[in-house]
Amino acid sequence: MVLIRSAINKQRNTFATGAAVLVASAILVKLIGVCYKIPLVHLLGTQGMGYFNTAYDVYALLCIVSTTGLPVAVSTLINRYPYSRKRIFEISVCLFFTFGLIGALAVFFSADTIASWLHAPMAAQSLRFIAPAVLFVCLSSAFRGYYQANRNMVPTAISQVIEAAGKLLFGIAFAHVALSYQAGAASTAAFAVLGLSVGMLVSFLYLVFCPKKELIHSTQQDNTASVPLLMRHMLFTAFPVTLGALLSGVSKVIDLSLIMRRLQDAGFVQETAVAMYGCYSAMVVPLFGLVPALFSSVALPLVPHLCNAIARNDAKEQVNLLGLTFRWWAVITLPSSLGLSMLSRQILQLLFPGAGEIEIAVPLLILISVSIPASCLITLTSAVLQAYGHPWLPMISTAIGSVAKAFALYALCAKPDIGILAAPVSTWLCCIITVCLNLAFVSAVAPTFYFLKSLTQSLCTAVVSIMTAAILYRLVLSHLPLQSIGILGTILAAICICFTIAYKCGLIRISDIKSITHNKEKDF
Repeated sequence: MVLIRSAINKQRNTFATGAAVLVASAILVKLIGVCYKIPLVHLLGTQGMGYFNTAYDVYALLCIVSTTGLPVAVSTLINRYPYSRKRIFEISVCLFFTFGLIGALAVFFSADTIASWLHAPMAAQSLRFIAPAVLFVCLSSAFRGYYQANRNMVPTAISQVIEAAGKLLFGIAFAHVALSYQAGAASTAAFAVLGLSVGMLVSFLYLVFCPKKELIHSTQQDNTASVPLLMRHMLFTAFPVTLGALLSGVSKVIDLSLIMRRLQDAGFVQETAVAMYGCYSAMVVPLFGLVPALFSSVALPLVPHLCNAIARNDAKEQVNLLGLTFRWWAVITLPSSLGLSMLSRQILQLLFPGAGEIEIAVPLLILISVSIPASCLITLTSAVLQAYGHPWLPMISTAIGSVAKAFALYALCAKPDIGILAAPVSTWLCCIITVCLNLAFVSAVAPTFYFLKSLTQSLCTAVVSIMTAAILYRLVLSHLPLQSIGILGTILAAICICFTIAYKCGLIRISDIKSITHNKEKDF
């Protein structure tokens, strides 16, 4: 944490630094999450985890509805009306508090009903204990959105780490306390959920008491930005972004029902269909989602910086930002996709040693890894469209891609020779359709920038680095006593070779960072 703060002191409002800080934070959160889930499974057991996950899924859905679009709206508004930033912050806090309070009260007083609908009546206690977290996460989003609008990503990064660490410490501690009193599985899960709420509270308190140097009364005020106008703009921006995220969540539920039903239509018995989907969802999807989750840390700081350049009508800075982020997209996602595909068996054996489902998971992981660049590009192009004031366009492309995915699943899953392979194929189809539509929209609203050369160079870099690492593994690293060391060494070698070639080819440039870190913003 100290290293993050010291690295940011001089250039904390730069795009490159903000992206680096958020990536570091995301990695820490992922590691803490692993440290959290392993002991939690041992403490709660499969039954207790069922209650815990029931409450957490409801909480995650409400978080999407309450917080996905509003931080983007705050960031966009502050850059559009820079002299009304204090008023916008106050409006966002009131709005987030209202949404969070309604959500928290709804979960608390409807816990029994919700648990019955989900066919898990014993999860009602966990739902009541997670209700306060809905309020705290909404309020935290107001503060995070404000800091992000001012191009200061440090509070967001630190609060995310605090939230994950608090969830780990308080959740495990409260579960131990419940077990010491010989509580049942439902009560122990509820106390673990309470730890999540307390961790969210600690994260929110950090954001509240974190020095807000940006909140300075300006001598120049924007009298044209009235409260109704700001509220209308905020909701207009937030609603389509939230709806698009909600569509993705609903799409996952539809995928589950379609896959399970159509696999049985293909002749697979229910137990086999469940095992296939469990292999896909538990072993393949988390690996596929790792790179897009980290890449979102690059797209998040892009919105306020791009909004600021648009507000200043600085076309050169817009082209600079767009070129930089698209170049980073190519450098990060193409080698990741190729590497995950070529080393799929070794990576699965490293993470799931002895699992008999690896033979099923390998072709699934090879197929879905092809979708990584398109998935990340969806995140990037959606951020660009939101910055240019077109939040409805990503929602439209997401809806069209989701419908195409559902049709592909329905048609392909029922074929016995395809079966579960239809899941990654339909994901690829959805990503390609969505990203093609987004790119068409971006070309219509953003200034022209060129990245075809960077795309070609990145693809060549990916092929050379992965092939070299694979040869190194086969000749040297595969003969090491511990196979895990050989696999990790291969991955590390591929990363080092990739970034070395990228630097030599000019894909990673020091001049990019210097041009972005040059402070061109006005002081408001």
